[in-house]
This record gives sequence, structure tokens and C-alpha cells, in this order.
Amino acid sequence: MSRPKILFVCGPHCSGKSSILKYLYEKAYLSCWGPEIGKELFYQLHFKTDLQDQKFEFEVSRRELERDREYAEIKGNIGIESWHPGNLAYAAVRNPSVVPLLIAYMKNSPLLADAYGIRLCIDPEVIRERTHTFVQKKDWAVDFYQKIDNRMENCIEQLGLKNRCILIDANQKFVDVIDEVQKAIIAF
Repeated sequence: MSRPKILFVCGPHCSGKSSILKYLYEKAYLSCWGPEIGKELFYQLHFKTDLQDQKFEFEVSRRELERDREYAEIKGNIGIESWHPGNLAYAAVRNPSVVPLLIAYMKNSPLLADAYGIRLCIDPEVIRERTHTFVQKKDWAVDFYQKIDNRMENCIEQLGLKNRCILIDANQKFVDVIDEVQKAIIAF
């Protein structure tokens, strides 16, 4: 059985990760795609995003690795929102002392060697304009998600994915972002 090819899309809140993966799935670039596990937990549990402890970081990673093992059995191209680099960037902001342990844990993923990625970047004001989740806390959202974004490149590098990740400016129109994403997929 051939191994799946993994496309992770990471970037700050409101950068278009979900919309891009949904589009790629609908256009048959992807066999399936998985949402951001931390975001799913946020909507299920309604917690304060910036106040999660080390136990939470490991729970997100445990769930991610569990899903990775399931995806390792699927043929085709698989998209994953945020994935390990995004989860690691959150941990680097919330619980930096746990980052080395998380890196070692995440490196157990059966998909890491077959992954390539797109890192989306957006201006802080775009987060302010686009957020619906944090409409009452826009200043907080801009600050928190810029901190996450500032750590993303290092997290990608720590997981050995830097040479397999392309940076795309998500400030532009969605159609232009999609065009760049499609070109990146072809380049991989």
C-alpha cells in the first residue's frame, strides 16, 4: 500500500486554513481533510484559549497522533489544519517549558516524513477584521495570534519540515491565495 501524502496548512486565526482545505477537498485535490483539533476542543468545551495548561497541550498532541495513525492507512492526499506545527506554536506561547517534550512526542507521527505544508501569513489588522469567534476581544485575538504566528517558523523547523513548507501571503483575495496554494501543491 502506498503511503498518503500529507498537506498541512498552518497560520494564525482567520488566515483561511479551513476554507482552503475545504476548497481543495471539494476540487478533489484531497482524499480527506482533518480540522484543527484544538479548535474543535475550543468549540466543544468553551475554554479560554490562552489559559490552557501542559495537560491540554499533550491531549491535543495525543489526539493528533491518534488521527495520524488512522490517516497513515488512507491512500491519496490528506489535508490537515494546523497539525503538529500549529499545535506546537500554541504550546510555545502558552506553555514554553513543555515544547521540547512535545517535539519528541510529535516526532512519533507516522506521517511526518511524508508531510509538506503551507504556512499562511496575514497582517494583524486582518485578524481584527475577520474574527467572528473573538468579536468581543479583538485586541486580545490580534495580540495572541500574532504571538503564535511569531513562533510558527521555528516550530516548523523543529519538526524538520522547513524545507517542505511554503509561505503564502493570505492578505490577498481568496482566489489569489488558492491559486498560490495550487501552485505550491504542484511544486511538491
